Amino acid sequence: MSQETGAILRAVLYQAKMSKNADDIITAVEAMCTEETIAYVEKKVAQAKARQER
Repeated sequence: MSQETGAILRAVLYQAKMSKNADDIITAVEAMCTEETIAYVEKKVAQAKARQER
């Protein structure tokens, strides 16, 4: 694992442990992402939820 990846994971883990709810965690992660990444993930989540509903 690269040093950059480790630092990002530590930041996300810290935020997750300090947060009171999932929305705080999502906001913290989104702040580290590009708009393109967020849109891609939202598309994949929508696809996964659609499969679950079948």
